[in-house]
Amino acid sequence: MLSPRQPNTLRTFPFEETVLLLTDAALYNCRFDWNTDKVLSFERINLSSIRHINYGTYITSVLTDAQTNEQRNVGMVIVYQDSETNALRVNTRSLQSSFSQDLQDISEKKEEWNLYSWLSGTKRTSMRLMAFKALASSTSVTVSNNTTSENSISERVAIQSICEEIERAIKAAQIPRDGEGGDKKSIIEEKEIISLAEAKKRTGYLEQLVYDVKKLVWA
Repeated sequence: MLSPRQPNTLRTFPFEETVLLLTDAALYNCRFDWNTDKVLSFERINLSSIRHINYGTYITSVLTDAQTNEQRNVGMVIVYQDSETNALRVNTRSLQSSFSQDLQDISEKKEEWNLYSWLSGTKRTSMRLMAFKALASSTSVTVSNNTTSENSISERVAIQSICEEIERAIKAAQIPRDGEGGDKKSIIEEKEIISLAEAKKRTGYLEQLVYDVKKLVWA
């Protein structure tokens, strides 16, 4: 999966490939240095601190037709309660360990904080988010293995399945109180993360200009 470069944001470039690990107690977002096979950082979220899971259209750029496909650009956002049981660990020997959690909170763009009203309507000091974007389901690898796009699982279905798996783990970790039933309202909601219209607003002239220059170089 892909995640924004900076934690607790929806759109900070470049997006990095990450590994999402789910255990019976916590959720881990792990970033690797694929050249050295070492962990650069990981963020741990206790399952009991997760409040909402939203999945839907996740447009991060509008520079190409593929990037504006609302059916294939899909992701999810996990909203969780800030807690001492959660953790962000960075490999201090990595060149990418120059930020701390406190500095990260200060350096985030102001517009990112406004996303909390979209997610939960709570104060920014109490809630945080973890965003993931699905990788393309049909790649050169799947094509070479004679797997057609018709037979592959769509990005939306894949993301929805991950959300449901996380919710099952959360429910399994909960201990029902006396007199309470096991069934509770689902914390999963299908909702646009970044719509195509919003992505167009976020794409500046400089970003478009840089892309046009690269196209001329590649031509």
